[in-house]
Amino acid sequence: MDNNDLLKSLSAYKKLLDVSYHFVIGRKNRSVDIRLYFTKNNFFHLSGLQYLDDLPELNNDREKIFNRIECDEDFQDHILMSRNYLKIKERINFVSLLESFLDSNKTVFKFNNRTNTFSLIEVDYILKNSDEIKNMYVFISKDNKRPDTYFCRSAFTRDRSQKDYAEQHISYTLLYKEKTDLTTHESQVLYVSPSYKKESYKNKQHTDE
Repeated sequence: MDNNDLLKSLSAYKKLLDVSYHFVIGRKNRSVDIRLYFTKNNFFHLSGLQYLDDLPELNNDREKIFNRIECDEDFQDHILMSRNYLKIKERINFVSLLESFLDSNKTVFKFNNRTNTFSLIEVDYILKNSDEIKNMYVFISKDNKRPDTYFCRSAFTRDRSQKDYAEQHISYTLLYKEKTDLTTHESQVLYVSPSYKKESYKNKQHTDE
């Protein structure tokens, strides 16, 4: 069975383990700093492996599952044989595009804690991008183990004719974006808004005001 999609996704995500993003977003002359990091553990939920409930061997340490997928061809094939694999295939493909999604300056940040759109997902911000056919969503949450940092909790795409998961959430303006190689510590500024003057924005925690 062709396992290129699964391995392509894992390989693309593995590159992000050595990367962090620093976003500054703003609204009403107030800014929020978002520092986004990636771990092997997060790949499991991003790729939708939790929906393969016919594979009890996935009820294991998520980092170990990541490592096993990477090196065990039989395990890869076993995942592909799940009766639910086709249901998560699009998620897996989207994970392989996650870096380009985050690099894009078309991404919109949204948040509104009064809109309980995700009753089962604890998210702090919604990142949305669109093309002619699809809306693409990445949901990020604070990492309680690492102060002032965030991680990608979930990601998926939907046809533009379907429900917009960012609807009724407040838009933030992207002011600044920087990408850092955690191995070399080299940083690349990906975007600076012409209107961004650091001293004119007051830092705050997110609110829905």
